[in-house]
Amino acid sequence: MRSWSHITATLLVLLLSRSGLANPTANTTAEVVKRVASYVEAFNRRDVAAAAEHWSDRGQYVLAGGVPIVGREAIAAALEKLLTTDEPFQLTVSRQVYRVVSDDVVIEEGIATLVSEKHGMETASYLAVHAKQNG
Repeated sequence: MRSWSHITATLLVLLLSRSGLANPTANTTAEVVKRVASYVEAFNRRDVAAAAEHWSDRGQYVLAGGVPIVGREAIAAALEKLLTTDEPFQLTVSRQVYRVVSDDVVIEEGIATLVSEKHGMETASYLAVHAKQNG
């Protein structure tokens, strides 16, 4: 007859074994968190090239009205219009939730807040798909 402690110990070992598999997931999420921080930093420095580098050649930025800006070059042009103003502003992101689809794909949802003297505070929910390509 098996005892509950033996079954519990077996379940604990299985759970610990599974948690070992989670390391790539944790590493993948950590990489994405660093990339998001890098994007926000580049945006706030008004470094168009560094911000645009975070987008893929086929990336899409969908505006609030549902109009997509497609491709890194087009997104860079849109960022340039926004980032070359003289108005002081600050972008922050918060309440991010990351869903790991695979070791190379992470879906991020969060809240973006842009604060400026002229326009005040604007917030928007966002969804980003992070895909690792070519390492």
